[in-house]
Amino acid sequence: MSERSGRAAKKTPAAKVTKKATATKASTKRSATKKRTTRKAATKTAATSPANAKATQSDRILATRPALTEVPPAALVSEQGKPVGSLDDFVTHVLGSPPELTSSQVAERAGVSDDVTRALWRAMGFADVGGAAEFTDADVEALKSLMSLVEAGYISYDEAIEMVRAIGQHTSRLAEWQGNIIARSLIERGVMAQHGVLEAEDIGALLRDSKAYQPVLEELMIYSWRRQMTSNAMRASAIADAGPDARTDAMTVGFADLAGFTRLSRQIPEEDLAILVQQFESVSADVVASRGSRLIKTLGDEVLFVDESPKKVAKIALELHEAHHGDSDVPRMRIGLATGPVLLRMGDVFGTTVNRASRLTAMAKPGSTFVDSTTVDELEHHDNFVFKAMRPRPARGFGLLRAWSLARAKSD
Repeated sequence: MSERSGRAAKKTPAAKVTKKATATKASTKRSATKKRTTRKAATKTAATSPANAKATQSDRILATRPALTEVPPAALVSEQGKPVGSLDDFVTHVLGSPPELTSSQVAERAGVSDDVTRALWRAMGFADVGGAAEFTDADVEALKSLMSLVEAGYISYDEAIEMVRAIGQHTSRLAEWQGNIIARSLIERGVMAQHGVLEAEDIGALLRDSKAYQPVLEELMIYSWRRQMTSNAMRASAIADAGPDARTDAMTVGFADLAGFTRLSRQIPEEDLAILVQQFESVSADVVASRGSRLIKTLGDEVLFVDESPKKVAKIALELHEAHHGDSDVPRMRIGLATGPVLLRMGDVFGTTVNRASRLTAMAKPGSTFVDSTTVDELEHHDNFVFKAMRPRPARGFGLLRAWSLARAKSD
């Protein structure tokens, strides 16, 4: 500071400076308050406007997400205009840190043997990696958390293996589905080639999109798991309240598939086939859920669902035919229903009843539903359905299997 400016500063009264600063602060505060009031008014007007009433919630959700079409910084873009990123970058992003630990190091840090680490890794569905550094601290923490349940006596070691195997099987399919969703989005936006094969130059775009998808998908998975746990507990409580006489392991199993799907899959492009399968699975899942029954699994052209009520499963079968009937792109369905004891394990169902439903599906004609004798006995007093006896046919494992075709009563 110069001598002249220093003297000028000394001549300025402190009160005058304070007064000026206070006035400026007040003015700034009024301006900020005015801006906030204006923004609130504009937001309120937009939210209450009939044209925007339905869009407001969606806008708020979308506003919190990164724009998927946003152009990355120039330093992160290749000469071809694509986002830059390697497979190592993607792995590090998904795992949270680069894999730098071996299986033995994970076992040592978690305080368990190498055999335990390998057994749990295989139970998740992964092959042994030997001494390769494929793990992170997150693997150590996950192993510690799981083994703490065993050490505290909540579950046995065998049950821990079973739990990990179930999680691995279901999340494997879920991850594949999520990957297909991301790939389809990249293809539709012209980022990835139409043939759907991930090239090295596409990994940068995959990494960019994954940063937007990952937190949302993780949140949805945890949310869905909590809702499913709640539903399962409520169902178990209802059975307990009904008393021991009302409990039974008998269920009605519905098995549906698309007639001629194998032949069709050889005749249409893979992209069209993927759309058809997705549409079939989503519509079928909605029909089953609308009745409050349990969708066990969908496997491309097949759907497996169960319920304690034969009537509900029969209605689902009829509604599945009706839901897909108006779609000329989806082949007609064949459905088999069987009632009897089942084994529920790891989210799946097993047993003779399931096999019988599968055989009945194979016997059914396109557009029809075949049921076994036990299901007929449970439903024949209902006015909603009509049955027609079919000629017994040989079925593997059942000898001659007798079936009845199920249809909706005209008065229903």
